[in-house]
Amino acid sequence: MEEWLASGLIVEVILGIIAIEAAVLVYWAKHDALRLGVSLAAGACLLMALRQALVDASSASILIWLGLALPFHLADLWFRQKK
Repeated sequence: MEEWLASGLIVEVILGIIAIEAAVLVYWAKHDALRLGVSLAAGACLLMALRQALVDASSASILIWLGLALPFHLADLWFRQKK
């Protein structure tokens, strides 16, 4: 398990599970794909920032992923407010 953390593989596994979950929710539960995609994109960006931190990447790459998460979070808030 320590190797999974050190290599960032744990994050890739989690992202794969989330992708499967998204496909199932859109297909079977008929969720709004755009709203779900925006929400999942925000979480995926945060997970990628975590992955960068786990593999000792540069702080710039961590900040890029965190910065990419912001517009997705704002869009998610907009969708929630609209509902």
